[in-house]
Amino acid sequence: MAKNKKKQNNADKQKHLTAQHQNGFLNKLRITFKAATGEDVFQLFSSKELKLIIYCRASSISVVPRKVNQSLPKYLNRCSSYSIITLKQR
Repeated sequence: MAKNKKKQNNADKQKHLTAQHQNGFLNKLRITFKAATGEDVFQLFSSKELKLIIYCRASSISVVPRKVNQSLPKYLNRCSSYSIITLKQR
């Protein structure tokens, strides 16, 4: 006969929900980095740095270009190459 599982108490539920929320945030961040840099640079962060990112995160930043800006793709390319160079230097 199968044993019945114990119900989670509120503290365990809260820990579980917090861990799910943090993992979701890190997955979104990983996808964003990969889209911006074209490489998987997320693995260069240590676990301490990831905890710091989670602790210090704020509301998201959105970039909204004016009408048709011809220099935006050039700017984004420079930003992505700069971020790749910066992360590789670590």
